[in-house]
Amino acid sequence: MPLEELKRYASQVKKLCDKEKYGDAGQLLNALKEEKITKELLESSKIGHVVNALRKGAQNAGHTEIAAQSKSLIKQWKAQMAQNADNGGTPKVQKTESSSQKREKEKEKLPVANDSSPNLGASIQPTSDPSRNKCRELLQKALMVDKDKYQPQFVSLMAAKIEEAIFTFHGCSSSDTKYRNKIRSRYSNLKDAKNPELRDSVMSGIISAEKLASMKPEEMASKQLQELRKKFTKEAINDHQMAQNEGTKTDMFTCGKCKGKECTYTQLQTRSADEPMTTFVYCMSCGNRWKFC
Repeated sequence: MPLEELKRYASQVKKLCDKEKYGDAGQLLNALKEEKITKELLESSKIGHVVNALRKGAQNAGHTEIAAQSKSLIKQWKAQMAQNADNGGTPKVQKTESSSQKREKEKEKLPVANDSSPNLGASIQPTSDPSRNKCRELLQKALMVDKDKYQPQFVSLMAAKIEEAIFTFHGCSSSDTKYRNKIRSRYSNLKDAKNPELRDSVMSGIISAEKLASMKPEEMASKQLQELRKKFTKEAINDHQMAQNEGTKTDMFTCGKCKGKECTYTQLQTRSADEPMTTFVYCMSCGNRWKFC
């Protein structure tokens, strides 16, 4: 594994530790388990310290499975170090070539869009990041609500485009909270059975993947929900206006702010019964309010 890629893994694990999201580290640990690590890579990337910190944090937080995975990975690396020492070490160039060849073989084994899958009808368009692959699978499931409407391969391609657009929009790693929240939001709206207009617009290209990545939740809502929100907003405005305009109209008072006389007033008994009533005045010209007894 190249040093830069290992450092990227270390950074992602550290972010999970800092945010105490230990449960999200499983896929990263599984990816690291498949790689052979040299002593030079361990020392340069500090990945061993990061995984050990993850183990301690996960153990304290009750994530026993993640703690066990971390411990197993550390043991695996120690065994590799011991084996390399017994063999007198292996030239760094040879290890790099071996790792590169291994990645190429793994890419060949990854599913392509034409392969069939029992759940989705077609596999996802894969990336080298397991977390992003999971997000693509979620989006693909959301778009497959109308199973007989679109070809599975086309749905897989659109899910990949949407995930790519969201990832690019935030310019961050797959472990970033904003990226994950945006994926969840798109997943919820796209899978809504009462909102076929959004799915059709996305699949037909009316709404591009880039546009969907930047849309606000209210923009993605179904027409029914949008109309309901407009109704509630209108009712709230009317109630507010009624509250402002209630009272008896009069020109007996002069507004101290705009000097206008177009006012309304109400009187309430706010003190004891033998005390005079309190008069509340509202200026209809500038909205100024005052009271007196």
